[in-house]
Amino acid sequence: ILAIGLISFAMLAGVLWELLEFLWDYFVARPYDAGLAQLTLEDTLSDLFFDFLGAAVAAVCFLRYYFYGFYNSEERRI
Repeated sequence: ILAIGLISFAMLAGVLWELLEFLWDYFVARPYDAGLAQLTLEDTLSDLFFDFLGAAVAAVCFLRYYFYGFYNSEERRI
């Protein structure tokens, strides 16, 4: 459940970021001929895919540390 929560939080942050990019494009970039934040749908989907991939890797690393800790961590303390 902890890993699902971590991945869900990261995906929520990614979706909110994509929403901000959409709002930028809709209200600022198109009316004022500024640079678009979202060039294609492929850009948005690849951003969300890599958000998920990064969150999954971070969750695995966190859970590994949570359950096993660092090896020899007592010896390395100064």
